[in-house]
Amino acid sequence: MRITTVVVCSPDVHMFVGKSPDDESKLVLSCLATGFYPRDVQMNIRLNKTNLENQTSSGIRPNDDETFQMRISVKINRNHEGSYDCLLNHSSLTEPVTVNWDRTSVESETEPGWCFTAGVTAAVVAGLGLLCWLCLKVQEVKSKNAVESLTSVLNPDTEQAANLVNYETGVTLLTGI
Repeated sequence: MRITTVVVCSPDVHMFVGKSPDDESKLVLSCLATGFYPRDVQMNIRLNKTNLENQTSSGIRPNDDETFQMRISVKINRNHEGSYDCLLNHSSLTEPVTVNWDRTSVESETEPGWCFTAGVTAAVVAGLGLLCWLCLKVQEVKSKNAVESLTSVLNPDTEQAANLVNYETGVTLLTGI
């Protein structure tokens, strides 16, 4: 007698959308199914329950855990009204799965905003760093000038002048004045 173990994993299905890189009036609507086994799967993006033409597919690809994934995408009109969904059929399912696109977000539409914000933030931080560095340099020059002015008034051979400035360590000492 031979015992055969059949492993079956149901897919996780997600829909998402991004801007079309070559046409601002279009969006790229994608459906991703992942974590399914066995390999065979049927997937379609639909508008009002009708399969859309010109869908592109990643093909079925392996995951690290010996399950599979597949992604399909289609360009759609940004302003088109209707109900978009992804219909998936797999042997692990008792009936096909339908995932509706809820139109709540366009992934890459927020990217330029984040890039702009990050750029402005970096410029402000760099500007503040430069301003702090300049202030320190100006303060350093002013301090050096003040010390030089004081030492020129004092007799350089006296103990007072020696106590005022110690050029070896750069430390200003005000003892003995």
